[in-house]
Amino acid sequence: MSRLAIVAFFFALLLPLSKPAALLTNSVVLNSGSAVEWDHLSAFPTAGSNLNISLPAGRNDREQLLLVEHEDVRNFWEVILNGKTLGRLTQSDQSLISQFTVPAGTFLQGTNHLRISSKDKPDQILIRRVDLLTVTREQRYSGGVVRIIVREDGEALPCRITVTTTNDVLTPFEVEAARHLAVRTGVVYTATGEVTLRLPEGPHRIYASRGPEYSVANNHLHIRANESHALNLTLRREVDTSGWIAADTHIHTFTHSRHGDASVQERAITLAGEGIEFAVATDHNTHVDLAPHVRELGLDPWLTTVVGNEVTTGRGHFNIFPVEPNARVVDFRIQDWKALFQSIRATPGVQVAVMNHPTDIHLGFRPFARTNFNPVTGLSASGEPYPMDAIELINSAALQSDQTEVFRHWFALLNSGQRTVGVGASDSHEVSRFIVGQGRTYIASSAGRMGEVPVEDTCSNLLSGRAIASLGLFLKVTAGGTNVVGSLLRSGRSVRVEASGPSWAPAHHVALFANGIEVTNRPLPSPSAPGVKGALSYALPNRRYDYALVALVTGTNNLGPFWSLPKPYQATSTRYEPRLFAIANPVYVDANGDGKFTSPRAEAARLLSEAANSAPKLLRLLAECDEPVAAHAASLWPGSPAELLRLADDQPAHVRRGIRAYIKTQAGLQ
Repeated sequence: MSRLAIVAFFFALLLPLSKPAALLTNSVVLNSGSAVEWDHLSAFPTAGSNLNISLPAGRNDREQLLLVEHEDVRNFWEVILNGKTLGRLTQSDQSLISQFTVPAGTFLQGTNHLRISSKDKPDQILIRRVDLLTVTREQRYSGGVVRIIVREDGEALPCRITVTTTNDVLTPFEVEAARHLAVRTGVVYTATGEVTLRLPEGPHRIYASRGPEYSVANNHLHIRANESHALNLTLRREVDTSGWIAADTHIHTFTHSRHGDASVQERAITLAGEGIEFAVATDHNTHVDLAPHVRELGLDPWLTTVVGNEVTTGRGHFNIFPVEPNARVVDFRIQDWKALFQSIRATPGVQVAVMNHPTDIHLGFRPFARTNFNPVTGLSASGEPYPMDAIELINSAALQSDQTEVFRHWFALLNSGQRTVGVGASDSHEVSRFIVGQGRTYIASSAGRMGEVPVEDTCSNLLSGRAIASLGLFLKVTAGGTNVVGSLLRSGRSVRVEASGPSWAPAHHVALFANGIEVTNRPLPSPSAPGVKGALSYALPNRRYDYALVALVTGTNNLGPFWSLPKPYQATSTRYEPRLFAIANPVYVDANGDGKFTSPRAEAARLLSEAANSAPKLLRLLAECDEPVAAHAASLWPGSPAELLRLADDQPAHVRRGIRAYIKTQAGLQ
């Protein structure tokens, strides 16, 4: 460390090597850069850019184990003992214990030096404790054996097992390698619902989970030497998603994308273990078919897979599916979107093209940067509409500090007349660090079996907007008991919004937006109830103009170690507040009764024509509309929007707000 020298519990280190030694017991922050990343780390002392621990010890004549408990590790941190690299800390935002083998002969007769440091990108991490165990790996895990079977209604089912300390820190265990398992520190996914673990002596927590439609089983277990335990755990479906299938339209493997850590077999296991029923393989610039691996593992009753491709370019990333397996791969070097989408649409089989993580920056390009996108008109800087069918509203591996910013951008797209479908996805490349299916899309489906979801019909339903983007929660929007998400309704009817989620994922509020403007927001009466947490009924108001009605359910509490949300990917704030969402695609309300939906931009164009370039007449007409119509009228006005705003002094506030909002974005684009 720069100033702080830690030699914790020296007396313990001077004992014979058969005793464990606590090398660090007081938490410290390491920062390989200069910026403060997270506010919560300010509660701990800072040890500089490296952690250095001096420990006197004799030579070790046999293997030992080094345990480092840490969190908020995003980049590469090396653990080095006497100049020899033992390994790297496991990359994870979660609290986790990384375990390292210290080979025989690594310790010197004199003073020994342990160092934790990083030469990677700047990163601020927390080291909670460091322990040296004077036992071999085999000795540590030679004691307790735990056989786990997880069932629903008496039948074993694919799931995730999470093993932690009593403080919910992911902890290492031993398990024999098997084709039906995907194993990482503190986590094992099982395709069969069964696994046998070896745990060290002491207290542990064991969780069984299967994504946000199911309960969680939680068991406290104290392991003693040479003990065997049998755990029969039961999961219950808590969220009724009848008529919908759970889809993840953005998933990766290390096998084909060459980053992350999930093999194709592990990806199949994790998808089934998190309850995903419709999985689109989207490795970078390649067509991948997961179906053979799903069949080999016996998971085809649980999961339908689709061949897709993440077209990864220097000007944005786009998921396309379904793709005929032998189709040519889209040329990812194309920079012009018009030419790129001509190539995408010409790819055999493709029905859906999704713009991925539109607020992220990759290779210096951000699709929805102010230089490229007007967040009021929903148009590109050139004035052209966007070419994709759908947009990621939720990307659970790339959450932003302001997670609702992309919702507002989407509202702008809808207001411009672009029927862009909102989706959720995980973008997971890993087994455990970013949980597959955490962000997901519920798509309307009549499928009778999870493994027999009709691909073409499902894609058709997605394109029609019969979809809900989800991060831990679920909702239904009905009229007369019928799902109306993606439908056209007449005003005068009532819709019912029902918010749901598992007992471990609280939901607090439900809100409705008309053309992106919030019209109601109510607390939910039972935030932690299993299943339905509350509902509201809303009478569609009679207006002279049409509007798109969007329902949003939100939750704010953090989750357990079995489904922990990652921190923001490209943070713009040092404050972190995990949030849960379910957001439905619009119900299109035909308020003027002409049998079709007219967007705010189309309505503004009609009013301009009716006003015949008369500003006073246009302003009088806008008084009966909403803020988005006024904003689009300002964008279409042939004269100066500023002059139009000056003439609007005596107009209702929403007219002035709309015109002013457009003027501000124009200033930002210039």
